[in-house]
Amino acid sequence: MRASAERHATRPVKVAVDFPAPLFRETEQAAHELSVNRSQLIRSAVESFLRQRNREKLERAIAESFQANRDL
Repeated sequence: MRASAERHATRPVKVAVDFPAPLFRETEQAAHELSVNRSQLIRSAVESFLRQRNREKLERAIAESFQANRDL
């Protein structure tokens, strides 16, 4: 059953996103320049954003921990 759950977790999910026309054109141009399709570009951008966000959350947690324990 676990293998089945893992297969479902990695199954692609379609997402519809509205882009303002200028952002769409810039996205299309970047995808063309990078020789990737639009989905790959957007997926990569979201992954990068989430990695950065998680890194910032971890750094904040570490800083708060140091602050809370500074007198120890």
